[in-house]
Amino acid sequence: MFRSDLTLIARIINPKNVTSLTLSNAIHTSDQINLFISQFHIEQFIRLHSLTLINVEKELDEFQKHIVQCPLRKFSISLTFDDIMNLQELLSSIISNSYLRQFEFSASSWLLEGIEWPIDCRLEHLTIFHRCSWNTIKLVLSHLPHLRTLVMKDVKWYDLDKTIITNFDTTQFNCLSSLFLKSSELKFNNVEVLLSFFPRLEHLQLINHEGYSDPLFFDGSRLENLIETKLPLLKKFDFWFSNYAQYNSDEITVETVIATFRTLFWLEDKHWIVKCDSEYKENLEVFYLYSIPNCRDDFDYSHQQIKIQCSALNTTDNNTIVTVNANQLSIDLNEMMIQTIQRKVRLILYFQVQLLLVRHIILRQNYR
Repeated sequence: MFRSDLTLIARIINPKNVTSLTLSNAIHTSDQINLFISQFHIEQFIRLHSLTLINVEKELDEFQKHIVQCPLRKFSISLTFDDIMNLQELLSSIISNSYLRQFEFSASSWLLEGIEWPIDCRLEHLTIFHRCSWNTIKLVLSHLPHLRTLVMKDVKWYDLDKTIITNFDTTQFNCLSSLFLKSSELKFNNVEVLLSFFPRLEHLQLINHEGYSDPLFFDGSRLENLIETKLPLLKKFDFWFSNYAQYNSDEITVETVIATFRTLFWLEDKHWIVKCDSEYKENLEVFYLYSIPNCRDDFDYSHQQIKIQCSALNTTDNNTIVTVNANQLSIDLNEMMIQTIQRKVRLILYFQVQLLLVRHIILRQNYR
């Protein structure tokens, strides 16, 4: 954005009417936050409910003075550099805002450890995007008696194995009702230990987003036992796992996997629909196991249509609609092979009805 553009915007927009604000100093928007401050007085945003700061640096001090006074309910911060003077003090001050209910944090874990959390902190939703130890997570949770939802993305559990070995910690966080884990390092045993700390969960999401998952996650009976023993109140379970086998190997097939999810527990007690797909990559057969609706943040429909060789649901209802709860949907129009206008209309209607949560649709088509 050019300075002239922001000057024009400053004349049009009344800061008193703004409730949500996102400012970024990312690669393509360097120094945008300073530019914004030069055109607006932060204290004019008196109705601000949501603030997102990306790669903020010294400007954080300017925002902190206003944040503690406005009715801010959600604060998100992403830091590339964590050597800002008095950074922990600034974050502590922002967290002390009694209106604040959601906090999203992407920075070094030592900053979390150094925050001075207010007594009876009112935060209800916490999202952490960073390498972080379990001890740090526990420390933070001990200061959040009203926390309902914990989201951990790309978190590295580099000390949870020690907890498995000792297993003497009987701490439980009974206030938490929703837990979302997205990691490239999900291990079944680690998850089992972790869930012992959250016995009152009603919603659990597990996504292994890179590489291959622990094969134990492909056993429906193990997951069933885990949920029955650790999470008796669980109502919703979203997951995405991937695994592989040698091509033409009989050690794992779509049918052998999905058969373990066709018990009364999955179909009658919980009414959870599960899908297993397989595709070939070089000399490997790759398997994808996931809950329906699909819980991934992004979903490439064209990839699914082209590559999938075999697929099965745990339900016998052939009319079950596979819903995708993704933020981003990618479709390759060349590969869809839609032959008639009538089919195109049906496809559009399907997306309108079944993809209500999609915020971004990417349509790809190469004209030949």
